[in-house]
Amino acid sequence: MVEIIQLIHNYAHLADAAKFEPVESEPQQRLALVFTQDGVFDATQVNGGERWGGLDAIREMFARPKPSHTPAHMTTNVYVYEDGDTVRVKSKWQAAYWDREGMRLGDYDDVVVRTADGWRIRERVVTVRHG
Repeated sequence: MVEIIQLIHNYAHLADAAKFEPVESEPQQRLALVFTQDGVFDATQVNGGERWGGLDAIREMFARPKPSHTPAHMTTNVYVYEDGDTVRVKSKWQAAYWDREGMRLGDYDDVVVRTADGWRIRERVVTVRHG
């Protein structure tokens, strides 16, 4: 379980480092430490956001100029549980946004899988609670 919690926290560090970097940059390439090759990042519930399928598409999302992703954020309250044969993680996120004052708060709902290289996020659904 510790490896899964570490994975969720690593996402926040790697995502913040990868923002606005070219896809071929080292921080962008390190996103493979978080997502599976067929991973999904679903932000459709966030202000008409989009859904990105595959690690290459997720990298392109992070490479976009603002406001595709917040400039800095943190992940907290990580809860790991099994749903049948599926391992799920629910966590909270908090982010500062440059295009409006204040903070946004929300949830990550993840499906994680054990790969030959360790635990990875196969699907992340992002929702906003406040802000």
